Amino acid sequence: FWLKPWLPGRSRQFQHPPPTRNTMADTNPGRYDIFSTLCKYLDPHLCYKLLEGEPDTPHEEQWFAFYSQESISDARNAVLKKTNLLDCVIDDYEERDMEVPTELTQQRDEIMTKLSQWSDSETGQLAIEFQNGDFDEALKARESIKTIAKWCEIHLKTEDNPMPDKDQTVELLYDYMLFQYQCGDYAIVRCLALKYVELIDGKEDAKPGRKLNALWACFASSLLFSKWKEAIDDCDRIEKELDSTTHLKKSEILLQKTWLLHWIMFIVFKPKLTPEGQIVEEEERKEEKEKRAAMDRASEKLVADGNKRIMTTAAPHLLRYLGASLVLNPLKMGKHRREIVALMSQEVYNHSDPIMDFLLALYMRIDFDEAQKHLGECKFIFDLDYFLQGKWEQFEDAARHSIFEAYCRIHQVIKIDMIAEKLSLTPEEAERWIVKLIQTAKLEAMIDSAKDQVIMMRQAPNVYHQVMEKTRDLSLRSQVLYSHLDKVEEQNRKQKKEKA
Repeated sequence: FWLKPWLPGRSRQFQHPPPTRNTMADTNPGRYDIFSTLCKYLDPHLCYKLLEGEPDTPHEEQWFAFYSQESISDARNAVLKKTNLLDCVIDDYEERDMEVPTELTQQRDEIMTKLSQWSDSETGQLAIEFQNGDFDEALKARESIKTIAKWCEIHLKTEDNPMPDKDQTVELLYDYMLFQYQCGDYAIVRCLALKYVELIDGKEDAKPGRKLNALWACFASSLLFSKWKEAIDDCDRIEKELDSTTHLKKSEILLQKTWLLHWIMFIVFKPKLTPEGQIVEEEERKEEKEKRAAMDRASEKLVADGNKRIMTTAAPHLLRYLGASLVLNPLKMGKHRREIVALMSQEVYNHSDPIMDFLLALYMRIDFDEAQKHLGECKFIFDLDYFLQGKWEQFEDAARHSIFEAYCRIHQVIKIDMIAEKLSLTPEEAERWIVKLIQTAKLEAMIDSAKDQVIMMRQAPNVYHQVMEKTRDLSLRSQVLYSHLDKVEEQNRKQKKEKA
């Protein structure tokens, strides 16, 4: 399958040649680019999604404007050569008036021949029937196994094999699903992957790893189709499978969970949301709600204890996205602020990033001038990062809110002129901005217009919130402990069988 495991901690070269930087490469912002690092944890199809950028956007406005256009085209071709999407490579060669390599044309012809053979085969026809809904109806009636057996009996009966093995047919569907994934037919891949998982679920003689591979294929297809609700459900399935699997080494589980964290970033940052206040139809409102729910669930995964340990162990560069999520989504992530900042303070000696520096200056060192300086540096990241591109204005506004809120918690009386200077606003704009912020943040304060001051009211600690803060992780920890006990019990049961 496309997930090639390697031992965590051992250096691994970037398989897809990174683009060559243009004349901007030697400037300061280049050190914030982590494109090559991200691609180590993405499969070729998702790497190509990064290199495609935003649709209908000129090269100069893409996140990869830092690279030359020719270099990006070469990187796309290098990625696509690892898939069956060779038509795109050949088209690019022709558009650039370059000679198409003979071996590339031959490889494309072989793929087309194999695709034709698969499509004409009974397995291909069965897959089409399943995709068209026949199999879904069977699933609703909980007769999927019978449907497969009946299909085998009708279509695969031969003189040498009067009653074919339905398990063999299911494995053929698996092979067909992988081939279609490499060809980019993600709709049928998701359909077949889910059916395959259901058919082999609970079977002791199922081939090790194939269920997990099918779940990865399903997850990738959801991401490539921007089906965010389905994607977060697929992520949950993979997590559950990794926690219960017994055929993978601990190092391989760690590796696959590291991959999973990188893939989750698509759900956290890439859904396109409707601006607040804009009127939408009922159907769009429902879709918007599903997107936000998926984003919130994905963000919660980032702050799970196990995933934070994975970040510090195998992927400290993901702390950038953890910090960005904290600033961009304060309502959901704000309750985790202390532990996120504490985690960053531990890792700052191993990995540094302007977003991390901003949060540490603001919440750890309480240095507002330094925080403002690092906030300016953060803009370079938002220009060079695929996941954060287009979110700078939202981040800057949310960061200003964070600075003001932190300042209010320290000082009881604040000069409006000082706030205006810190936020690069006029005193009138600052006063209006402060009034709106106080209302939305629900801070108890009043503005003394005669003295141009904001007076903060001290709040007594809320006992209810303190209790909730102390106990919010008990349920999750209990589930992890229960899952671990089940796994140990299963291992003990297998050892007893082997001894017997």
